[in-house]
Amino acid sequence: MHKSSANEKIGIEQIEGEPTKLEQHDFRILVLDDEPDCLESMADILRFEGYQVSCAGRSIDALKLIEESVPDLLLADVMLDDMSGFDVLRKVRSSSSSANLAVIFLSGLAFNHHQSEAVELDFLEYLVKPVNYDQLFSLINGLRKTR
Repeated sequence: MHKSSANEKIGIEQIEGEPTKLEQHDFRILVLDDEPDCLESMADILRFEGYQVSCAGRSIDALKLIEESVPDLLLADVMLDDMSGFDVLRKVRSSSSSANLAVIFLSGLAFNHHQSEAVELDFLEYLVKPVNYDQLFSLINGLRKTR
């Protein structure tokens, strides 16, 4: 079930509903992607797995959501319209409340394309689209065990 709100007008969408699987997780994931189809499909897959999912289609909206309530994980596209995912991470790290937020980057480009910019950033992983969901869920499960 997809529940819309006034926040959709500014690019924020809260995905709610009962996942098909029985197991629910208290683990909260924020998905940031400016491609609506990618955003929706990632949210649907994560919801199916039982995760609490929030979505943002713009960097500024993701930063607002993080400021309001820091999720357990940020899944962020690297190449966004308003600022790069790397710039989002820099802003996240500059706030004491979100400095330790786990981040996984998603990109259509291989890591070596972004390596020079990303080398100084502290993030969990860089995954190339299309995402290998076994790898993604392995990373999320590992992160859940450490939280």
